[in-house]
Amino acid sequence: MFTLRHSLTLLLLLLASVASAQLRGVVVSADSKKPVAGAVVRWTNSRTGTITDEEGRFSIVKNKGGYTVVSLGYYDFVGMELPDTVFLQPESYILPAIAITDEPDSIFGNKRYSVGDYVWWKGQLLLILYEHEKYFKRTEELRDLFEDAWLARMDSTGKIGASFHINEPAEALHLSPTGDCFLKTEKSVFHITESPALSLTYIDPSTFAKELEPICGFLNSNIVFTNFSKAYPAFSYFHVPAEMHEAHVITTVADSFTMELFHSEFKYMSGRGKRDAFQYELDYGIPKEVIAGYMSGFKDSPYYHDPIAFFVQKNGEWFIYNCNQRCILEVDEHGHVLSNRKMAAEHTLADLAEERKILNVTARDDGKTVVFAQDKQGVCSVYEVNEVGEVTHVRDLYWKFVKNPKTKGDQIFYLYRPYESRKNFYLYAE
Repeated sequence: MFTLRHSLTLLLLLLASVASAQLRGVVVSADSKKPVAGAVVRWTNSRTGTITDEEGRFSIVKNKGGYTVVSLGYYDFVGMELPDTVFLQPESYILPAIAITDEPDSIFGNKRYSVGDYVWWKGQLLLILYEHEKYFKRTEELRDLFEDAWLARMDSTGKIGASFHINEPAEALHLSPTGDCFLKTEKSVFHITESPALSLTYIDPSTFAKELEPICGFLNSNIVFTNFSKAYPAFSYFHVPAEMHEAHVITTVADSFTMELFHSEFKYMSGRGKRDAFQYELDYGIPKEVIAGYMSGFKDSPYYHDPIAFFVQKNGEWFIYNCNQRCILEVDEHGHVLSNRKMAAEHTLADLAEERKILNVTARDDGKTVVFAQDKQGVCSVYEVNEVGEVTHVRDLYWKFVKNPKTKGDQIFYLYRPYESRKNFYLYAE
């Protein structure tokens, strides 16, 4: 007869066999003997595996096909047997000496790793690197995601000092004006910290979207943020003082023609539709005319235009380039509008935004406002903006169809795909 005693004995035997099937160990650097966090330990005949914790420890089921240990910045370990301690040999990625030429220099990128995004954080270059082009995908919302990606920190000598494997498809790095850096993935948001190793702390995505991502500038503990949304034809800039009293509106940006058309849609709705739109206004505070525009599908009309404005922080002040009202607001650290200048009659940032795709508007170290704009042929041009919004063409970038151009000192950095594949991007400087 099979008794409870026999059942417990069988269960203990099964647990013992499972425990004995697990290989446990630690991954360390052969040079520093410090643990390597975020390293991927997997079977050589599969992508299934595990990731080392902050102490470099791992646990993986035994396999007869051999093992591979991968960590960015180190040479891969490959072997039939997995020792208790896996020593990884460091691999240096050396930044090139930037030449004073018209041709750009490749800062990072090779046939194995491509660059998904990059920022400068605490004086070092932080990169999202993904392994080979086949691990890139685009979602239905046209979001670029990088599968099997790594978060890597590169020092001034070009050596990857720390890296961390990302468990889910990575999307972008977000550098807050407060100096904090965040990693956005397909479904999550992580706060990047150094305590003491490079690590990720989970943050609720809805909290990030509402409280952290909208911040435009941070000056003497005073914050400017925006409520811009692609689902609404107007947005505002708000100033929040250090005492965290109620925020006040600095300015509102709206496309007047789009708002006019939205309002006209309300007139032709049925009585029931008008009632529903009015109820939305009572519930959410959104004007019923705007709700009517969305209910009628006008958001998908070719006549719909998003409001356009660019926010730049420089010289201890904030500047808002309102392209719809064709004006420039100069705002002090207390949120007071110092001046509201009309843009010049022609050749302005507003005109440029109508003709080309604006990739980035930023302030250089010398205080000048710089604009990166790309035409339909993929040529990305660099412009400077003066105090009345006039743009002056400085030069064109060497490569076409670039991504994420930024200024750093006297140099310009951007992502570009050097091969025919549209999915492999390298980081360049010129």
